[in-house]
Amino acid sequence: SEDSPVVNQIVNMIELWGFETETIGINKFSEDPLQIPDDIKEKIEGADAAIAICTPRDYSLQEKAYKTLPWIHVEAALAFKSDKPLIFITDERIKPEGLLEFSKFPKISYHPTKLEVLEHKLAIVMPGFRRWIADKKQQQFWDGLVKAGLVFGGIWLVGKIMEDKE
Repeated sequence: SEDSPVVNQIVNMIELWGFETETIGINKFSEDPLQIPDDIKEKIEGADAAIAICTPRDYSLQEKAYKTLPWIHVEAALAFKSDKPLIFITDERIKPEGLLEFSKFPKISYHPTKLEVLEHKLAIVMPGFRRWIADKKQQQFWDGLVKAGLVFGGIWLVGKIMEDKE
């Protein structure tokens, strides 16, 4: 599509921060427009985080604004539902709709002819985003131990083994 050069540059910027990226949904269509293809769903659910790059698609004469791809909203909602850290990198000409309307979700705006400004914004945001991902993974690790009954039992077991050695 016509936004591929911009998207590729943004993806490169994200990868410079050490993120392993996988672009999903491009040239992938579902027979049922209300259904997310299973492989896309699995990739989102298996990811550590989601970064939605919102590029302009349709121009609304009525609203005098661009809209992004409808699938972005569906994929972002799935990431939110899966409790993934989520940020939006959004072309400043896009009208905020869906999750983009809520201040709860971090949004980094860009203009396609001034991507160096986006680079500076990412330098401010990405360390915190990495921390958010690490904290989420650590919390999932501890939640898994608690669910498995290993936290208290494991601590007791280690204590018991240490006592036996003395």
